[in-house]
Amino acid sequence: SIRFSGVARMFFSCFNRIIDAEQQSEEQRHIMKRFQSPLSITLFVATLAVTAVSCGKGPLLVQPSTGAPPKVNTPNPYLIGGTIQNPTPPAIGTPATATTFAGVSSLTGGYADGVGSAALFDNPQGITTNGKLLFVADSQNNVIRQIDIATQAVSLLAGVSSHTGGSADGALTSAHFSWPMGMTIDSKEDLYVADSSNHTIRKISRDGSGSVSTIAGSAAVQGSANGIGPAARFNMPMHITTDNSFLYVTENVADQIRKINLATLEVTTLSVMPGANNYLMGLTTDGTYLYVTASNQTILKVDRSTGAATIIAGSAGSS
Repeated sequence: SIRFSGVARMFFSCFNRIIDAEQQSEEQRHIMKRFQSPLSITLFVATLAVTAVSCGKGPLLVQPSTGAPPKVNTPNPYLIGGTIQNPTPPAIGTPATATTFAGVSSLTGGYADGVGSAALFDNPQGITTNGKLLFVADSQNNVIRQIDIATQAVSLLAGVSSHTGGSADGALTSAHFSWPMGMTIDSKEDLYVADSSNHTIRKISRDGSGSVSTIAGSAAVQGSANGIGPAARFNMPMHITTDNSFLYVTENVADQIRKINLATLEVTTLSVMPGANNYLMGLTTDGTYLYVTASNQTILKVDRSTGAATIIAGSAGSS
């Protein structure tokens, strides 16, 4: 059987992939790493202490904690921010290699734009891509950064760099976030951010001059309530993904998955996980199911229509 250790925050909304990592994550060392297989298929993540990684287009890969090569678990197509790409499976069992893509390994972090190692991050968390740019939630700096994949140039996309954070909608560089976490991108290339300490879901519109708006929840008002837009309440939203019709959000404290209709902004509760303190963290979708990492050392498969959840990997309570 497969065992996972510290898989929290390792299941990114932009990639249908799972990373098995040690409990101490690379967010503490403030760098972006690029994992590249011999097939030259690249996966970008914002974490460290990675003991194994599955990468490449094609099936969902699961890395056992024994250190064995990645194994195919289920044939799900590759997802980039809500756009399903044609699957091209990598060679089964092909290990990945890692190189530092942006930032500098550090326990203190910082903030600076620049190319590659000239840039600085402070606890980068969520990440997504449109294929040309990476978008990163630089959580402790309370901003959203973008990285040109071709040049490795890092720049500010939205927010005001500050360790105190805040909540303000408006133009890209005058908006405020408070510990932004998960990110996803839709087919229009608008970004959605789980603004965890504000307990809200934010939208970054990238058309024209760009703007930031709050589409669900009320800033700094914590709770759990369904409703439309600001009438809804969240309890520390962590990670987010989309199928272009709905957003799906995990809540760390409430142990549930919320569903947001992008047309109406109606927020509903899709699924509530059984068991105390079974925190839900990362998630992604293949267009049919959601796949969610849980703090009880399991990977869950959730029906997007009914919310029914089953464990597809790991064993509850084991590590």
